[in-house]
Amino acid sequence: MKKYIKNERYIWISIILFVIILQFSPFCSSIGNSSNEDNERKYFELVKEAITYIRTWYVDDSKINYKNLMHGAIKGMLESLKDDHTSFLNEKEFKEIKESTTGAFGGLGIVITIKDEYPTVIAPIEDSPAYKLGIEPGDKIVEIEGKTSRGMKIEEVVKKLKGDPGTRVSIKIAREGALDLIPFVITRAIINVPSVKSGFINKNKGLAYLKITTFSMKTPDELQVELEKLNRGGMKKLIIDLRNNPGGLLSSVVKVVNMFLNSGKIVYTKGRYEKENQVFYASKDNTIVSYDIPIVILINEGSASASEIFAGALQDTKRAILIGTKSFGKGSVQTIIKLERSHEEIAMRLTIQKYYTPAGRSIHGKGIKPDIEVKLPKLDFEQIYMEKKLFDGKYIKEFIKKYPRYTKNQVDEFYKLLTSKGITLKLTDIQRKLKDQSKRKGLQLFDIDYDIQLKKSVEIISNKKHFGKTVTVFR
Repeated sequence: MKKYIKNERYIWISIILFVIILQFSPFCSSIGNSSNEDNERKYFELVKEAITYIRTWYVDDSKINYKNLMHGAIKGMLESLKDDHTSFLNEKEFKEIKESTTGAFGGLGIVITIKDEYPTVIAPIEDSPAYKLGIEPGDKIVEIEGKTSRGMKIEEVVKKLKGDPGTRVSIKIAREGALDLIPFVITRAIINVPSVKSGFINKNKGLAYLKITTFSMKTPDELQVELEKLNRGGMKKLIIDLRNNPGGLLSSVVKVVNMFLNSGKIVYTKGRYEKENQVFYASKDNTIVSYDIPIVILINEGSASASEIFAGALQDTKRAILIGTKSFGKGSVQTIIKLERSHEEIAMRLTIQKYYTPAGRSIHGKGIKPDIEVKLPKLDFEQIYMEKKLFDGKYIKEFIKKYPRYTKNQVDEFYKLLTSKGITLKLTDIQRKLKDQSKRKGLQLFDIDYDIQLKKSVEIISNKKHFGKTVTVFR
């Protein structure tokens, strides 16, 4: 007993010194407040008492070293904040975070978060392996390589999903409307796709379409090229598609928004300390798209972070009408803080600020609501099951491979073949899946026939009476 208590003296000398340092820290002024001093001392004494008992009496002495106890204490403090974006990073996790910013590695092409204890897909990245296989926003990854993912931290999930290009990973997802888990085997690949694509829905009427898939370092330059191309082509109206755009860099989206706004706030961040807050403004020197051009923006539950900043800025300033469904609601800023007082390479990922739109709306946990809501029809279990049979048999892929420019007669024969195989989908569903697969292979930029949200956008932007009122506000 004396041996254990003697050893405790050293750790508590360190803790006392740590508390003294905190009291003089400008970022911890509340800790040094005399009105809270008694309560703080009691809680530090409580921690001291708990560690003493653990170190003295816990049966397995291999688990009671200070490293394990202190790492567990820090991890527990961060978990008590109930913030999925805040976490403790041990040496291995911290190293992986640093390495992930450089070099290339294979991935599935999905952006995930933790929701209801499970890794949940915010959005698949367009043209990625996950996108081509039909992973959707809101899918919950409940199994990875046959093991449950419940309770996993985001770093652990990412580690299991990424790997060498060409290798495979098996997952099972739970999807709303499906009564059973849906299995996927996905081949990892280098995720490197253009973040901006554009074209004309109706060249004669100057109706342009712009798809932004992510906000990377290259996005502003790529967007400028596409916008200049559309301007030369006679763009008079513009539909911007941000569906399934999981976000990206703040610096990127600020530059992008400035191409559409010539003054005023774009976004601002707000934390506990006013001097740390930032406000980003638009300048007319960087504006590319004329205010004479009306804009509709498409968003859905897969639009997150930077894409919500973009949508919120143009909605608040009356620069665009938003159509679709409410966005994801990821509007917080994280920083990686290395714990310098440790002799190890450990750190914390800590939420330090939240994003706000020009009108002062908080994005985090709330999302951006569209001006006009257009929900997609939900699939029942029978249809999900039939579509799974359709893709498991690779019928669609083989058909597109054989007939990249298929005819109506070829589709009719294909429909008869599927019916004979017990796949009882409607002909219109088969036609939609064929178009969708063609788009996933890069043969089609948009689908005006089956995309009801895009169709509604075309209707709204083409209606001068409906849209004209908004345009007058722009001037």
